[in-house]
Amino acid sequence: MAPWSRWPHLLLLLGVGRAWVWPSEAPKDIPFERSSLFREVDFTGKYATYGAADTWFPSWGSDGNLYSPFTDGKVQDVTSASICHGASCTSTTGYATIKGEDPLNLTISDVGVASSSTSPYHGRYPCGSLHVNGTWFYGTYALDNENHQPGDRLGATRGGYCENWCIQGPFIGFRWSKDNGKTWNEPRERLKSWNDTLFGESAPNNHSKVKFGAIHVVDLGKALQYTPAGDREKMMYVIGHGASSPFSPQSWMQGSEIYLARVRPEIQAVNDRSSWDFYGAQSWHKGDVAKAEPLISWANRTGVTTMTYIETVKRYIVCVSTPTYSPFTEQQFDTYLLESENITGPFRYISYLREFGPQAYFVNIPSKFVGDFNPKDGSLRLFLSYSANFDWKKSAPKPAGSGYHWALQEVILRGSHPIPSTVV
Repeated sequence: MAPWSRWPHLLLLLGVGRAWVWPSEAPKDIPFERSSLFREVDFTGKYATYGAADTWFPSWGSDGNLYSPFTDGKVQDVTSASICHGASCTSTTGYATIKGEDPLNLTISDVGVASSSTSPYHGRYPCGSLHVNGTWFYGTYALDNENHQPGDRLGATRGGYCENWCIQGPFIGFRWSKDNGKTWNEPRERLKSWNDTLFGESAPNNHSKVKFGAIHVVDLGKALQYTPAGDREKMMYVIGHGASSPFSPQSWMQGSEIYLARVRPEIQAVNDRSSWDFYGAQSWHKGDVAKAEPLISWANRTGVTTMTYIETVKRYIVCVSTPTYSPFTEQQFDTYLLESENITGPFRYISYLREFGPQAYFVNIPSKFVGDFNPKDGSLRLFLSYSANFDWKKSAPKPAGSGYHWALQEVILRGSHPIPSTVV
């Protein structure tokens, strides 16, 4: 979310440092049991960084390439900026194709931007991305910052209670491309009203909460390779953070709940609210977001949420990033990892990484870069994808490689009986 002008050129860095363990420092009120499969996140010291922008959510297409949005920065010679004020100006959201099999040596190509109006909100940002069956679905969501406390009467101001994008607006919907981004179809280039959104949610002020704000597509492998238990056909699942109490902070980085929905990955269905299933009360409800109930609840401790299915261990792993110091979004952020055998839970926590980055956000696990499970030591090697430190300059990046770009950081998840390693 930082100004792109600080990093005017494409940045590619490779790093190799010593391996170390990030200690788990979970708050006392954590509502999850500890995982018996994984309990430790080891950083190998290997990483790569690309671009000079954030909001990277790569989707693995059937052609083997990754397709990702980005924004608020510059990639190669293409600039994107998602903030805009007024009905006459537009937001630009970036997109790129990522080629290569080695996460430490990828090539970014076919970079471009798509334009759309933010009105009546002030920001329009990328979110869920899926490339499947030759179609690239690209979601956007709204943000606002009216600078008043949660639950205040409309119009009351207190100087920006959370510091940065304090109103989580609704998920707007998906644009789509049939030619890998050369041309786009955008059903909502300009919203007709606050609730002219795919799910009908709105946030005209900070006491109006949404369930599905910044949604993200669950990574089910290459072109939705894997199917959750009980499904008879491929489905696009989306997950996102929300809130329901008018006094709960809900910003781009914070909420109190996490919600789940699904739809057939077809253009007509994806853009038809009545085709969507919303999860609530341990069942699915057709076409009515009001019936969606939290998949996960933790007061003021949810935030940007992603999920990846990992076939080698038959687990869904969830990454959640949230402010270290609620509700402030220009200070440090925490990231925690959850796992479950089922897409609907119950979930157990792997590790709670306090001040990861120290200000890391948009954390996800690209399924393309997940290694094999090693049963001898109970380890699984993968890469964390994220951006960091858009407004944090008070301490050095941790781990090395964290910064305002797309970072791919190699880690090893280890079980309850890991091989000896250095703890710092």
